[in-house]
Amino acid sequence: MALALATLALGAGRSLSVVSWNILAPTFAPPSRYPWVAPATLAWPKREAAIVATLGRLDADVVCLQEVEVALWDGLLRRFTSLGYSGVLQETQRQHPIANAVLFRRAALRCTQTESRSRALIAVLESLDAADSAAPLHVASVHLEAGAEKASQRFFQLRSLLRRLTLLQQRDEKAHATRRAPPPPALRLATLPRSAGAERTTGGSSAYGESVPLAGSPQPKAMPSETHPSDHLPVGAWPATAAAGLPRRDGLTRRRMGE
Repeated sequence: MALALATLALGAGRSLSVVSWNILAPTFAPPSRYPWVAPATLAWPKREAAIVATLGRLDADVVCLQEVEVALWDGLLRRFTSLGYSGVLQETQRQHPIANAVLFRRAALRCTQTESRSRALIAVLESLDAADSAAPLHVASVHLEAGAEKASQRFFQLRSLLRRLTLLQQRDEKAHATRRAPPPPALRLATLPRSAGAERTTGGSSAYGESVPLAGSPQPKAMPSETHPSDHLPVGAWPATAAAGLPRRDGLTRRRMGE
């Protein structure tokens, strides 16, 4: 899941694009758990290549990743660097092997602050455009507790995270008070069901943008698979300014989603 509080000004004729994807850490992907997948297809080298290729086609400004294997991060980041991204990884406690990460277009954005929480990474991003007078974009990549019995834990995790994001946003808006743009509301992206047999997908929602599942149709009956390198689908959104009406960036289009 990705959460964002955005007051970042958008360039003329385009909107900011955000993708969130749980990429299924190898630690959580033993062959015994996914017996319908050939071991060679489930192996990390092949899935890594497919994940990088998919995100390269989507070409988002910001990418929030969940279930990143810490031991494999350096190699993964090198591949994303070749696509024009910089990235930050959540600091984990007690040598936990899985973390969240945030990637961002290094030609357009810089990261000025990160904050690691128990199940989330917050990144504060600023535009490199000298003409951009807005406060930063506050993004959180969060991996919530799984399981139907953990609904209350997820609620409190999100509430705590949103409160922290709001405080950071208010702090930075004050610092940019003399050049602030009108802020849109929080953008919330929902992750897709972990169940490999999910019959349908649900995207996130935003009052000022658009969010859709980024995958071909129809929904696969079982993931991961030869064509889907994770047990989740990527989700994308185009938060727009209060004026709205800005076209999305070319990389995130329905044509590329196979519609």
